[in-house]
Amino acid sequence: MQNQPQPTIEQATPRLPIIASASLLITALLPAVAPFYASLYLDTLPDPNTPLITIPAFGPSAIVFLNLIAIIIAVFSIPLANRSGAKSFPLLNVFILIPIACLLYHATQSYDNALLASSWIAALTTALATLYLAQFQQVQKIIIAAFAALLIPYLLDSIWYLFVEQPLTVRTFIENEQAELLARGWEAGSTQHQLFLRRMQSPDALGSFGLSNVFGSILVTIILITTTLTLHALAQSNRKLARIIPLAIITLAGLFTLYYTHSKGALGVLPLGFLLLIAFFITSKKPFKSSKYLLTCLALAIVLFPFLLVIARGLLGAPETHEGERSLLFRYQYWLGSWNIYTDSITNILLGTGPDNFRFQYLIHKLPANPEDVISAHSIFIDYIATLGLAGILLTIAALSLIIKSIINFTQVLNTPEESQTSNPFTPRITLALATFIAALTLGLQFYITQPEQYADTAILWLISLIAFIATFFIITHALAIPTRIQSIALITAAVVILAHSQIEMTFFQFTSAPIAWLIITAAFASTIKPSKASRPKSNTRIALITTILLAITAIATFTLITRPINQYQTLLVNAESALHQRSYSRALDLLDKAAAEQPTANTAQKSRILVRSNIVLLYTQRNNKPSAIKYLNQAINNAQNYIIHAPGGAAPYRYLIQLYELANRENLLPNALNDSLHPATEAVNRSPYSLPDYLKLADIQYQLGDRTEAQNIYRHILSLNDQLYLDPGKQLTSNQLELVNSRLQFTPLEQ
Repeated sequence: MQNQPQPTIEQATPRLPIIASASLLITALLPAVAPFYASLYLDTLPDPNTPLITIPAFGPSAIVFLNLIAIIIAVFSIPLANRSGAKSFPLLNVFILIPIACLLYHATQSYDNALLASSWIAALTTALATLYLAQFQQVQKIIIAAFAALLIPYLLDSIWYLFVEQPLTVRTFIENEQAELLARGWEAGSTQHQLFLRRMQSPDALGSFGLSNVFGSILVTIILITTTLTLHALAQSNRKLARIIPLAIITLAGLFTLYYTHSKGALGVLPLGFLLLIAFFITSKKPFKSSKYLLTCLALAIVLFPFLLVIARGLLGAPETHEGERSLLFRYQYWLGSWNIYTDSITNILLGTGPDNFRFQYLIHKLPANPEDVISAHSIFIDYIATLGLAGILLTIAALSLIIKSIINFTQVLNTPEESQTSNPFTPRITLALATFIAALTLGLQFYITQPEQYADTAILWLISLIAFIATFFIITHALAIPTRIQSIALITAAVVILAHSQIEMTFFQFTSAPIAWLIITAAFASTIKPSKASRPKSNTRIALITTILLAITAIATFTLITRPINQYQTLLVNAESALHQRSYSRALDLLDKAAAEQPTANTAQKSRILVRSNIVLLYTQRNNKPSAIKYLNQAINNAQNYIIHAPGGAAPYRYLIQLYELANRENLLPNALNDSLHPATEAVNRSPYSLPDYLKLADIQYQLGDRTEAQNIYRHILSLNDQLYLDPGKQLTSNQLELVNSRLQFTPLEQ
C-alpha cells in the first residue's frame, strides 16, 4: 500500500493490569500442562501387601482451590482494568453472571455437580475479567505469547507419551491383566474391560486433557495464532529471518502435535481457520464497504458448519454395519437424546440437569441404537442448554455475540489512517522475569507434581520445554512489534475456530480446557475495544463495581459451597486409603462413614465403605463367624440403601445392593436374599434401560426365582437390544453371554 502512514507505538499499558492478566493466565494454563484428576483416591481398594501408589497428579482439592484463586484474581482484576480505562459491557456481564448463579445452585445438588460447576464458574469469571483486561493491547500480546509458548512443550510431551510412556503402560497392563481386572471388579471381556483397553491402546496424543479431541481443539486454536504472526512477519517489507524462523518452528511444532492427536475434527477445522485468516488479511489490506458482512458471514458459516454437518449425517441414517461412519452419527444421536432430556420436565427447561447430572438422565433418554453412555452432548451450545436451561441459552447467545461483535468492531476501524503497534512497558530483564514467573507456576508446578515419575531423560525434556516456553514468550512479547490489528486477527480467528470445533467436541465442557476456551473468545472481543481513561463515564465505573461485588459474593459462595466441603471430603478419603493400606479397618470405615456423611452424593466413599464391609463379610464367613458376618452385611446393606437415597441418578447404587444380596444368598446369611435382590435389579434397569449387563442380572434373578416366563421375556428383550447395538460390537453380548441367553430361551445357539 502506497502513502501509508508509519505505525505508531501505543502508549504503554499500565503494569497492574498486566500483572493481573499474567496471574489469571496461570490459572487457565496450569490445567493445560499439569495433570489434574477429578478422582485421585480409592479408585480401587489398596493392597496392604504392596506399596501404596501415589498418583502424580493434582486432585479435586487442587482443582477447586485453583478455581477459587481464579475467581479471586478476577475480583481484583476488573476494578484495576476499569481504573486504567477499560470499558464495561453490562449486557454481556448479565449474560455471564446469571449462568454463574445457576451453577452455584447446581453445586448444591451433588458432589460431582459441584466439582464440575466450580471449573465452569472459574471459566466464566475468567471470561469476565478478560473482557476488561484484554482491552489493553499489551495484555493481548501476553495472552498470544503465553499460548504460543505452549507448542514446543506440547510436542515434546506428546513424543514422550506416544513412543515411551503409552507402550509401557499397555505392556504393564497386559502383563498384570487378571490382577487389574480383579482390583477393578471387572469381568474379562466385559464392556468396561474392552472400553478401557480400547482407550488405553489408542496411540493418540492427549496432553494433560486426557482426550485427544479436546487437545486437538486447543492445538488448532494456538496454531492459528502463531500462523497469523508468521504470515505477518513474512508480509513485512523488511522481513527478517531471525523473526520468521522461530515463529515458523513454533507453528510446525504445533502442526506435528496436532497430527499425533489424530483428531479428525481439529484437522478438519484447521483449513477453515486458514480460509478465515486469509480473508482477514485481504480485507485488512484493502478494506471495502461490505467487509464486515463478508467476514461475519464467513465466521458464522465456519462456526455452524460442523453443527450442520452432524445434522446432515444424522439425516442420512445409520450404516448397515459397524464399519460405516459413526463419529458424526453418534453426535447426532447424542443431540437427540439431549433434546429428550431438555424437554422431559419444566425443571430441565428452566434450570437444566446440572453439569454432571446430564450423564444420568442420558442413560434414560438416549436412543436405543446409540451404544455409548456419555457425560456430554459434545456440543457447546447443546451442552449448555441441556445442563443449564435458560442460563445455557444466555451463554449460547453470549458466545455467538462475542464473535459477531468482535468482527464488526474490527471492520469499523479498518479505514482509520494509523495503526498502533504494541510497546513493551517492561525492560528486557523484567520481561524475562514475567516469562519465568508464568513458566514457574505452570511448567514448574507440572514438574513438582510429576516428580515421582521423572527420570533423567524426562527431566531433560522438561528443562528443554521450560527454556522453549520462556524463549518463545520473550521473543513474542519483547522482540516482535505486532500491530494491534494483527493481534485482533489472531485472536478472532482462534476464537471462531475453537467455537466451531466445540460444536462437535467437549472443549467448553472439560474442566481442564473450559477456562482457556472462554479466555480466547472474550480476549478476541476485548481486542477490538480501545480503552480510554480520559472519557470513562460514571456508569462504566458503576457497572464494573457491581460486577466486582457480585464476583466477590461468588468467591465467598464458591468457598462455602464447593471448595471447603470438597477439600474436607478429600482429606477423609486420603486418610481412609492410608488406614486401609495399614489394615486398620475400623479406622478406615469410620473415616469412610464420615466422608459419606460429608458428601452423601459422592460415589467414592459410598462405594468404598460397601466394598470394605463386603470383604469383611467374606473374611468372617471363611472363619465360620456367621453373627459377625451378618452384622457387617447389614451395615453394608444400610450403606447401599443410604447411597440409593442420596445418589443423583444412575444404576450404580442399585448394583452394589444387588451384589450384597447375592453375597447373602451365596453364603446363606439372610433369608429371602435372592428375592430381595429383585427390587434393586428392577430399579437398575429403570435407571439404565439400555444396559445389557443390568438386564442380564435381572433375567438371571428371575430365572433363579423360578419365574421362567418373565426371565425369557427379559432374555428376548436383551437379544433385541443386542441387535440394536451393532454399531459398536464391543458393547454387544460376549459369546459366553449370548450362549447363556440362547440356552435359557431353549433356542439353537445363534451366531452373533
